[in-house]
Amino acid sequence: MKIKSREVDLRAMENERKEEEGEQRLNLDKMKAMMNDEQHDEKLEQNEELAHLRAGVSLAKQEMADQSKRHDFGRNFRKK
Repeated sequence: MKIKSREVDLRAMENERKEEEGEQRLNLDKMKAMMNDEQHDEKLEQNEELAHLRAGVSLAKQEMADQSKRHDFGRNFRKK
C-alpha cells in the first residue's frame, strides 16, 4: 500500500515538473517571438531610412548631371 502511494506521489511530481517545463518553454517561445518582432520592426525602419538616403543621393546626382549638361550645352555654341 505504501509503495502504491509512493508511485502515485512520484507520478504527480513528474506531471507537475513536466507542466512547469512546458510553461517555461512556452514563455521562452513567447519571448523569442517578441524579440523577433522587435528586430523585424527595427530592420524595416532601417530599410526605410536607407531608402530615403538612397533617394536623396540619387536626386543629388541627377541634379549635378543636369547642371553639367546645361553648362556643357552652352560650350557647343561658340560665337564665330
